[in-house]
Parts: sequence; structure tokens; C-alpha cells
Amino acid sequence: MFDPAELTESSYEVNKINLILNYFGILGVPACVKEEGCSNIPIKDCSADAIYLKKESDKIYNQDKCIVLSYDNSGKIIDLFFYKALGVMK
Repeated sequence: MFDPAELTESSYEVNKINLILNYFGILGVPACVKEEGCSNIPIKDCSADAIYLKKESDKIYNQDKCIVLSYDNSGKIIDLFFYKALGVMK
């Protein structure tokens, strides 16, 4: 999930998360957190399992049923998420 004011479904960050999910055999489906500015993709919130890309400071945390990848440096936080998913880092 992402805010359409910050990212698009073809953004580097969204594509990189989809590649990571595909590595684990999970089908990722891009979604917006709000309708305004969103193309023809689903609108979701954290009431269902999701990964939420959110532009803030670099950290990973849970919010309801979401894993929030909060980033100032998107490449750094997405790599950290991948390393944690692989069990390389805690």
C-alpha cells in the first residue's frame, strides 16, 4: 500500500517490494491508502494484511495488520526489510 501523493504503482519502491514478495512466493498487489490521485487499483487500509510504504523517518513497525516500512531513504529501509525477512538481521 502507498499514498498516491508519494508513490505510484510503477515506483521503484513498489516494484522492489513486489520482487521481494515474489522471492518468497507471495503475489503482491499494489494498493492505495486513499482514492484521491490513485489510478485504477484497489484502495486498502490496515484492517487486512499488507505492507504499507510510508514516507516518514526510517523504521519498520506494525500498525494493526500492516507492516509499515516508514522511510526517508526508501532503498535503505526496503533492504533492511528484506534482510530481516531472510533472517540475516534481527
